Amino acid sequence: MNNDKKLDFASYHLRQSVGLCLTGLALGLIGIIPILGWIIHIVGIFVLLYMWVMALMNAINENEKPAPILGKKYESWFKGK
Repeated sequence: MNNDKKLDFASYHLRQSVGLCLTGLALGLIGIIPILGWIIHIVGIFVLLYMWVMALMNAINENEKPAPILGKKYESWFKGK
């Protein structure tokens, strides 16, 4: 979607979404570990849901704010051109 016209706003939120997806994948892998992993997985999913809702609200309101908690890390990990 963002290949023809490189929009900074769209690129920013795509990078934030990739970070949220990778965080969810990491939580899924942690959830394989019995008991302690399950607890971390359940708590992490609720935190991830909160981060996703806040990032979605920022995108809807056309704000280039990072997702709470890990959004700044996503900016540094997935730097664009």
